[in-house]
Amino acid sequence: MFNSSQIIARFLFFFSIFLIGVITAGGFLRGAPFYFFSRPVAGATEISLELRYFWQSLTNYREIFEENIFLRQKYSERLSQEARVAQLEAENKQLRDQLKIGPVPQNKLLPVRIILSKDGLVQSGVLIDSGTSSGIEVGDVLIYGGNAFIGVVQEVFDTTARVTRLGDPSLEISLETNRGVLASTEGKIDNNIELNLVSIDEQVSIGDLVFTSGLDGLARGVIVGVVVRSESPSGELFQKVEVEPIVKVIDSNQAFVLK
Repeated sequence: MFNSSQIIARFLFFFSIFLIGVITAGGFLRGAPFYFFSRPVAGATEISLELRYFWQSLTNYREIFEENIFLRQKYSERLSQEARVAQLEAENKQLRDQLKIGPVPQNKLLPVRIILSKDGLVQSGVLIDSGTSSGIEVGDVLIYGGNAFIGVVQEVFDTTARVTRLGDPSLEISLETNRGVLASTEGKIDNNIELNLVSIDEQVSIGDLVFTSGLDGLARGVIVGVVVRSESPSGELFQKVEVEPIVKVIDSNQAFVLK
């Protein structure tokens, strides 16, 4: 007869076979005793295959579960970005109403990431992580939250785009003050820019805000800077107006393209 240790060992053995059979939907359970006792090698092979299938199913489940977590995180980030865009659009509308510069028609915000910034003697610009595949076009305006002007998209690739900043001499844009004074400016390597063709008769004061006018096809109403110097030289036809850019340093990689 069997002693207690042998009985326990056999019980555990058959119970293990039973569990494996249940896990594998019963197919293996019906044949396991026959294979294992009448054909030990074939029985062991069958067990090995069933265990392999079982662990493979666990691996597949884990991959699907991890993918689900990843997609949920991306969906949450998307909802967060959309909420931020809606908040910024509401803030921009409030600012436009207060400054009486009118609405910006058919513009939308596209969240992007700045992946490279360059300020040199010849060029000044940034590279963003979105391009034609995201709907970015030449002439779109890059801004920070709060409607602060960074630059203008000058060159677009499939997944990236190059943006020219105010520090680049090749940039020319049309501007407007909060008093309705129209002017233009060219990119300047120095910290500040100058407003061109501001008549002596126009009213411009230190502290006036300067926006994109929209006359050159760019989005209208983006805050470019603040007037820090305004002089009317005797005998001159135009004032000397100096503007400090609202964005002088790229200190965050989170930005928006205003289309």
